[in-house]
Formats: sequence, C-alpha cells, structure tokens
Amino acid sequence: MGSREHGATVLAIVLCSARAAAQAPAESAAVARELFDQARALLAEKDFAHACPKFEEAMRLDPGGGTILNLALCNELRGKTATAWALYDEAGRWARRDGRADREQFALEHRAALERKLARLVVVLESGAKVPGLSVRRNGVPLGEASLGEALPVDAGEHTVEAHAPGKKPLRLTVRLRDGAVRTVSIPALADDGSTKKPPPRLVREQPADAQKTWGTVLIGAGAAATLAGLRFGWQAIEQRKDAEARCPNRECEHRDAVQLNDDARRNALASTLLVASGLGLAGAGTYVLLTAEPDSRAAGLALRGRF
Repeated sequence: MGSREHGATVLAIVLCSARAAAQAPAESAAVARELFDQARALLAEKDFAHACPKFEEAMRLDPGGGTILNLALCNELRGKTATAWALYDEAGRWARRDGRADREQFALEHRAALERKLARLVVVLESGAKVPGLSVRRNGVPLGEASLGEALPVDAGEHTVEAHAPGKKPLRLTVRLRDGAVRTVSIPALADDGSTKKPPPRLVREQPADAQKTWGTVLIGAGAAATLAGLRFGWQAIEQRKDAEARCPNRECEHRDAVQLNDDARRNALASTLLVASGLGLAGAGTYVLLTAEPDSRAAGLALRGRF
C-alpha cells in the first residue's frame, strides 16, 4: 500500500469516525478529541512513534470504532504487525456493532494481509524445568501454562523471556524475530541459587555405649583416688604404730602420748582399710563397665555426626 493510498485511507477513517461524546464525560471526550486530532496530524507526517500513543490514549478516554481503526492502522504502519493484527480484529467487532460495513471490510482485509506476515514465538519447558512456583514471562507479561508450547504472535523485533522460581537462579533469554519468522525458546531446568537453607545438623545425643564408657572412666578415677587416699592413711597408721611401740615396747604403757598415737594409728588403719576396699571396688566396677561397652560406639557416633 503506497503512501498516497494510506493517506486516503486515513482521511476516510477520520471522516467516518465522528462519535457522540455523550457516552463519555464531556471533559474526557474533549481531551480524547484533541488527542485524536493531534494523532491524525502526526500520522499524516508519518510520525508513527508519537501518533500511536495518542490514538491509544484517545481510545482509553473515549472508546470508538473510528479511533481503534486508526490505532490499528498506525501500528501497522509502525511495523508492529502482531499488535495491529489484534487491533484490527477488535476494530471489526466495533464496526459490526456500529453497522459500519465499510470499516469492517477495511479491518478484515488488513487483518488477513497481516496474518501472513506474523512473527510467532514458542516458549517450551525442557525436562526438569517445571518446578513448584515457576513463573514464565514474555516481555514482562506472565505466560500461563496454556500458552507454553504454543506459537503465539508477536511483533517483529527483540523479545525477552524470563523464568523465576523460589530457590532458583533466574533465567533471562533474548530473541530477535523478523516478520514471518517462527522461533522456539527453550527454558532449561533452573539452577539452585544456594539460598535454600540446609537443615541444621541434628544434635546427636550421646549413645548408650558412650555414656557407659564415661561412667566407667569416672568410676575408675574415683576408685584410684580412694585407693591412694587409703594407702596414705595406711602409711600414717604404720608410722604412728611404730612411734607408739617405741615409747611403750611392752604394749602396756601409761604414757599419754603413746596411747594417743596408738589410738590415731587404729583410726587411720580403719580409714585406710575402708578407702582401699572402696577404691578397689569402684575401680573394679569401672573396669567392668568399660569392658561391657560397645567397642565401636564412638565410631558410630562420629559417623552420625558427619551426616548432613
């Protein structure tokens, strides 16, 4: 379609796009009309980058069949094929509702011509990519599961596909398409981002065999201490008995110090006997406890502590 033909088409659409402003607030309708006129002038100058947003805003403020038809044409001339294709479909519905066969025919013809030029983008998930909480976006717009694997129309140019999931590193892919091209973007399984906290190591309680060894060691230590104390008391008793006998060799003595030494010797001898007997008993019990403990309990405990 040549520039003269486009100009004639635009003029025809403009002349046929008068719409009653009573359906929208007066102020919004006035603003929409002003934006529409500005967009029409920009379209005639082929300044599509500024004309299309003004048509779009006018459509938002005061929707109308002529406005959306101009918006579709503007996007077509701008090179946004998929956007124009979708807008022509909507413009055709407006035209049918308004009883404007001329507009409907214009929309249908242009839509059919654009359909052959549509670029299409397919987004698929590779094996293992589907995880709980996965979010896939195309140009920032979420893609539902029903859209995955489908050849969806997109405007020619650069597009981004992003994938996010909890505990995973985000993925961002960029693809560039020409009119009529079909491209497939595959999303692989996302890598872990390392933020997922590992469960803390379990506190391993002391195994029964370990406790048994501990108690055995304690008993042996206590027994050794008691035995040493008993031997000390025994040595003192012997020394005191020698001193007493030296002072009273005939065992009958009224010497007060000798009698006291003899009494102390007896008490120390008794204490020695009790302590040595108790110490040997404790040491024997501790030895038994150690010998009856599991020999590999420590290794088992270490093995448990080393697991995560």
